[in-house]
Amino acid sequence: MRRHRIVALLALALVGKGRRLSRRTVAFAQGGALFVGLSGVSSVLLPSLTERLGFGVADKVTWFGVVFPSREFSLLTQALFLGWAVVAVYRLMAGELQVRQRPWVWLSFSLFLILYDQGLLVLGPDDALSLRLLPALLVAVPLYYLALFAQANDIIRYRWLSYHLRQGNWRNLLPLLPLWLPSLLLAAALAIVVAVVARSDLQSIAEVERVARLWAAPIPAGSLSTAIALILFMLRDLGIVLLLNFAKRPKAPDLAAILYLIVLYGICGGLATAAGASSLLPLFWPGAGGNALVVVLAPLVQVILVAVLLQRRWTVESRALQLRPTT
Repeated sequence: MRRHRIVALLALALVGKGRRLSRRTVAFAQGGALFVGLSGVSSVLLPSLTERLGFGVADKVTWFGVVFPSREFSLLTQALFLGWAVVAVYRLMAGELQVRQRPWVWLSFSLFLILYDQGLLVLGPDDALSLRLLPALLVAVPLYYLALFAQANDIIRYRWLSYHLRQGNWRNLLPLLPLWLPSLLLAAALAIVVAVVARSDLQSIAEVERVARLWAAPIPAGSLSTAIALILFMLRDLGIVLLLNFAKRPKAPDLAAILYLIVLYGICGGLATAAGASSLLPLFWPGAGGNALVVVLAPLVQVILVAVLLQRRWTVESRALQLRPTT
């Protein structure tokens, strides 16, 4: 039953992005469901297997101070996420039926995941507050990219969004808001809060700089500049995705965007590290570098460049979409 819901969820998500349900698409959805199903089965089989092999397995899980047996907590987790899967299938079906929806459910799911992760943290009352807020940021940022790639980013939707925004028609504007917008705001707010809290926490830790230098890593110039750089990198990646999706005849724009991001973050950043060009790292990784101004300016220049290209494509495609007079 759960596997069928996951298949329906993935298939509806692909349909919502304008893809036909070919054999390859159905196989992708079934493969994703099989992966989720195996994950659920492994949570049951793995403890018994490790017990037979003599490895130690935690038989209790503490969640928000409440101690659960591991099997009961696994069952509770599966029930919670199954409920969210049903909600996701319902909303995707409602979207295909042109039912107006607002992004508050996605925001609620994001907050749920953050709270679920917070409950598993084992921290003492004397631990730094940044140690609790940083995991929340590490959950919010992937959710932003998930929302960015999971929803269709066609130019028609954004033209309607721009029109209702200029008209101040909030009733029609809210259903058109993309899911990545609340995720971006949530991740940006957490990044700023983590930066402010971490700055006060790091002042009381004198060994941080020494430990960082043991790994020959560039010491971040400041937590606030790192947070700003992270937000700018997310905006740059958003511009790249929209730029590829706004093309006249886009061919697999999301796949192309993923490849571009792999090249920028992985290949270019890895080559800069291997070549010892640490001065180039702020161009590829947020917060890498010792100069706060460079850490911020490097992604800012990229954001401006992508914004200029995006504005040009928006203008060209908007002209092409205008109704031509009939002869």
